[in-house]
Amino acid sequence: MSTIMKFERLQDKQCESVISFLLSEKIHFSLFCLIDRVKFMPELPREIMENFQPISLFVLKGYTFDSIELTARGIIFEAGFGSENIGRYVEIGFRDILQVIITNPKDKDVPVFTRLSCRDLFDFTQEDELQKSMEAIMSNPHNKQYL
Repeated sequence: MSTIMKFERLQDKQCESVISFLLSEKIHFSLFCLIDRVKFMPELPREIMENFQPISLFVLKGYTFDSIELTARGIIFEAGFGSENIGRYVEIGFRDILQVIITNPKDKDVPVFTRLSCRDLFDFTQEDELQKSMEAIMSNPHNKQYL
């Protein structure tokens, strides 16, 4: 398994642990997630879907918070949408949650989980590392005599 996949799984577990903790402590929270990966059951009308941003915020409190269920792959909850408050079940995979936020007692939003971009962290090859190492060695004029 690649380093990227291992780190993605680690972040999924961390996200799940944070949400599980917040649920057990009955702390309301919000999620930023990739809307194109969110599943609405049944589907929402097109005019409501068009109002979502690519990264959207779901505020989980009140009835929505009480309806939360954790699954092996993510979170499911019931929420109302649009002016008619159309009720839908919402399913979001842990992998698709970018940030978990709570509002602290001073009424400030505080991220308690933020997903990092694994590709930015680990997208390199051994050849890249060898090349960088060779360049570092060659940058010292005293090392050229050994090569």
